[in-house]
Amino acid sequence: MGVSVTDKDVSQISGKVLTMRITSVHAIGGGGWTGPKWAAVHGELHDGGKLVGSFEAHQHTTVGMTACGALNRLGKELGEDIADWLKSPTLDAKL
Repeated sequence: MGVSVTDKDVSQISGKVLTMRITSVHAIGGGGWTGPKWAAVHGELHDGGKLVGSFEAHQHTTVGMTACGALNRLGKELGEDIADWLKSPTLDAKL
């Protein structure tokens, strides 16, 4: 399965289209002194214009780490969660 990233109007694309929007990020600099970091993403999967799946994905750190390191880790974890969901997408999934 191929993946393409585009800034075009996705309503004009046939086949499966996944759109994602970052809905929340909290990553104050200062390492462990500034507490946990978190991120959230909303996504929708359309196939031929029909909504066939949607999700809210959230990840957070439980230990103090640099903001950049935390965001890197959160991005990887969110990506893994979303990739797993894509294997069997459902509506209103909580990842």
